[in-house]
Amino acid sequence: MPFTPGDPNINRKGRPKLEDSVVTQATRETFLFLLKDNFDNLKHWLDAIAKKDPEKAFKLILEVSEYILPKLARTTIEGDKDNPITWQLVNYAKPGEDDPV
Repeated sequence: MPFTPGDPNINRKGRPKLEDSVVTQATRETFLFLLKDNFDNLKHWLDAIAKKDPEKAFKLILEVSEYILPKLARTTIEGDKDNPITWQLVNYAKPGEDDPV
C-alpha cells in the first residue's frame, strides 16, 4: 500500500517522545521477570565465577547493568574565541589547612 498524501489514516503526530513501543516495554518486563525469578541463581553463579576470576565476574555485572541502567551520553563543552570557557578553582580549606576534607 503506497503512501498517498492526505490519507486520513496516517498518524501524523507519531508516537509521543520518550514513550516506549509495546514490544520494547514487553521485552523490558520479560527481562525484569527473568532477573527477579533467577536472582538467587545469579548470585551463586557470580560467586562461582568470582572465585576463579574476579575480573570476569565484575565485567559480567557491568554487561548486565547495561540492560537495566541507562547509559549516559557524553557531553562536550566548547567555547569560541569571543566566549572562551574559563575555570575557577575554589579552595574551601580553613586557613592553615591544605585539604578541606
